[in-house]
Parts: sequence; structure tokens; C-alpha cells
Amino acid sequence: MCLLLVRVENINCIAVDWEDGAKCTYFIAASNTRVLGAEIAYLIDTFTKIYKYCPSKVHLIGHSLGAHTAGEAGRRLRGVDRKFPGIGRITGLDPAALCFEGMPRMVRLDPSDAILVDVIHSNAGLSLTTGFGMFNATGDMDFYPNGGTTMPGCNYLLRPRTEDKLETFLEGKPVCVTLQHLLVMRWWRAILVDVIHSNAGLSLTTGFGMFNATGDMDFYPNGGTTMPGCNYLLRPRTEDKLETFLEVTRGTGNCDHSRSHEYFRYSILCPDGFIGYPCESYQTFKEGKCFPCPKEGCPMMGYYADRFYDKLKEDNPKFFLNTGPMEPFCIFPFVHP
Repeated sequence: MCLLLVRVENINCIAVDWEDGAKCTYFIAASNTRVLGAEIAYLIDTFTKIYKYCPSKVHLIGHSLGAHTAGEAGRRLRGVDRKFPGIGRITGLDPAALCFEGMPRMVRLDPSDAILVDVIHSNAGLSLTTGFGMFNATGDMDFYPNGGTTMPGCNYLLRPRTEDKLETFLEGKPVCVTLQHLLVMRWWRAILVDVIHSNAGLSLTTGFGMFNATGDMDFYPNGGTTMPGCNYLLRPRTEDKLETFLEVTRGTGNCDHSRSHEYFRYSILCPDGFIGYPCESYQTFKEGKCFPCPKEGCPMMGYYADRFYDKLKEDNPKFFLNTGPMEPFCIFPFVHP
């Protein structure tokens, strides 16, 4: 990505390698976005203090968990009371949904994290069975190529249905463990924090709950891992089902989920190939009811989206477009008869 960016603009490009923070379990990696965001904010703040670099010239680009990491960095630079202008732009590439969809603005990417926040949704879903990315708009400009859920060129006919594998995994989980887990997940800073661990594990194969103590008082009934009355002998081995699910998702959802950064990459070299049309829904777009572009024009999804920012007339607009199934994905502007 950096090699392409320096070909079109005279910029400094820094790639952030957080492999050690991302290669653990998903939930730990999601938590690590707060740490990484703080480190990036500290780096930008250092550039500002030592080299007098203007934060408004900074553009952060993040995919999946990286989108929320960029949001965390932007939030920290703006301050809790939002007194500072913050960084110029954040581009979120299919921001991760799990642990972030429906959460408070301070823990996920949102429009207040930068002067401009543009988002590309390529695997949006209301649950893991339908997509890994966020479904709801979470920026100043949200683009939904091909409807934002499934992308052309990602071979669906040749792969097993991910939702079937997930259901197979989940059907072995006793309801008592799942409900107990959900009930203990919500906590905030308080004078006293007491915690009950009922399905503690170091990974999803051993438990859904936290293993280490996390409060002022931590209770571990029956050892905190498996509860009497939850019939383990009658169900298939959970770890086998989980591995089957993860094996399938690595080769399926990743295609759609990864297309967001592929689209962004090619938008650098094909600036006129990803025109986004303001529309209420993808269905309305397919019915041809969103053409032609309004008098202020239509934005380009991807790298050149910032050229349209000053023309925005409404908050959090959604833009729809179609792409090609193969590289470079860009297509000629749609001309409605």
C-alpha cells in the first residue's frame, strides 16, 4: 500500500506491524486495539511536539480491527472533551463487527475520531453467520460496494455455508454456560468490582469467560470453568467443532472481508473507477432510482473520497456502487437510460 501511495503523492507513509498483538485469540486482539491506538496517538503527538507536524495532515488507514485502532488513536488525540481538532482523516476498511457493533462510540470507530471518517463495508453483517464487518454506518461517508455484504468473485458455490458450520459449533454449547457468560460481560469502573467466573478459559476451546482475576473480588464456583448440571458427556467435543468453524471461515469470509482493502488499493490507481451514488438502500440502487448524481456530484470510494467532503449535505450518508469481480475491480460509471 505504501509503495502505491508514494507513487501518487509526496508523502511519508508508515506501516504499523502489530503481529504480536493480533495473532492471539480474537477477543484479546480486540482488546489490544486500545493499546495500539494509544501507541499510535503517542507517536503522532511526538511528531507534533518535536517536528511541529500538523495532525490535520495525518491520514490513518485500518482494516477490520485496524479500523477501530485508528479510531482509538483519533479519539485520544482529540481528547475526552473534543477540544482539539485531531487528525485529518481515518479510512475504515470493513471495520470488525464482533465486540464493536452496537457498542458506545468511545470504544469503536465513529465520525468524531477525525475531521473526515470514510468507511468501506465489504462483509457487513448483523452476526458472524452473515458477515465479519459492521453493518451500520460508522463514518461521515459510508460506502457499500455491491451492497456491502458479499463481493462478486468470492466463490460461494464452491464453499460450505459458514452459518451451517457455526450452528454446528454452537449447538453443542449448553444454554446455561452461554447465558452466564453474557450476564458477566458488562462491567464499568466502580468503587467495588466483583466478578463471578463460570466458564473461564484461556481460549474459546476451553471457555468463553475470562480466566484471570479481573475485579476486586473474584469468585470461581466449582473451579470457575465447568458447571455441574451442564451435560458435557452428552455433547460433541466443543474444541473440534470450533476448529472446524475457524477452518472454514479462514477460507470464506476472508475473501469478502479483505476486498475492502483491495478496493482501496486499486482506487489509488483508478481514481474514477469507484463512483458512489447516494441512496437509501442497495435494492433501491439496483432498481435504478439513485441516478443521476445530484448537482453537487458523487464521491469516489477509496483514496480520493476526501475530495467530496466539503460537498456533504447530510450526516452519515450511505453510498452504493457495483464493482468488477476481478482485479482491478473498478468499472466504468453506470449510465442509467
